[in-house]
Amino acid sequence: KQKAEALWILKNLKARTDFLRALGKELLKYNLPYFKGEKPLVTLKVRACAEALSVNPSTLYRAIKSKWIGTPQGIIPLKRLFCSKQSVE
Repeated sequence: KQKAEALWILKNLKARTDFLRALGKELLKYNLPYFKGEKPLVTLKVRACAEALSVNPSTLYRAIKSKWIGTPQGIIPLKRLFCSKQSVE
């Protein structure tokens, strides 16, 4: 039973890692110049990003909640990369 539980945990950790990696790639599509410190941030709409990742927007909200990212401008909440007047569809 412990082996099955350990395998379940490992499987879910891998799924989480894969999802966060895919999210990072999606963010880089629009914000590579920002992360290089060259241009201002282009915020994304959660719904559009969730669709691109084939997940429900609530899944994306949970993934970015309480997460932070290091940028040339300092450490910022991941949710700051979403929902703004200059959002990209």
